[in-house]
Amino acid sequence: MSAEMPPFAALLLAGGRSRRMGRDKAFLDWQGVPLWRWQFEKLAALRPARLLLSCRAEQRSEMTQPPSDIEWFVDPPGYDSGPLGILTRALELAGMPVLALAVDMPLMPAGEIVRCWALEAGGMGFCFESKHGHEPLAAVYTPALLPLMRKSLVAGSMGLQPLILEAVLRGLMRTRKGVKTESSWFTNLNTLDDVEHEKGGHFCPP
Repeated sequence: MSAEMPPFAALLLAGGRSRRMGRDKAFLDWQGVPLWRWQFEKLAALRPARLLLSCRAEQRSEMTQPPSDIEWFVDPPGYDSGPLGILTRALELAGMPVLALAVDMPLMPAGEIVRCWALEAGGMGFCFESKHGHEPLAAVYTPALLPLMRKSLVAGSMGLQPLILEAVLRGLMRTRKGVKTESSWFTNLNTLDDVEHEKGGHFCPP
């Protein structure tokens, strides 16, 4: 990234249960490597100030030969606060903006998230909008969002879409609609058919 890029942490969210997939997405083969490593290396290439990997305890034991610069962010026993809880903890830990990327979005160029955030958000959080709505797991969250996030957790409101809508209304976050040529960026791998369809014809640089 450029010398003018504000410091940020990068967080890969890999701890989902993959119920629709029927197997753990994090360990799917993608371009010859496990999907979690593909996504993590995209984040590492951005040279963030900190690199966080959110996963379950049983996943960590299977993530062989992990990069030495990983800061493990393992879900505690009985964890049930979803991505919102993880993002809140990551912001509290990092004390700086956090780029969040889901493990099942391998076509998303992580560099575009931080580039758009730096150019368009004016120090606020940043989130893309696709045809499906906001993309909260291809976004940048800032410490200014913490009071709103903690309030949502206390209220048991775990959805990230309502959080982003309120953050935009309060002037804490900016969004940008993805153009037609970017539509593949927001592809989620939810089934094995999705994996086979997408991995054959796409390559996504950082």
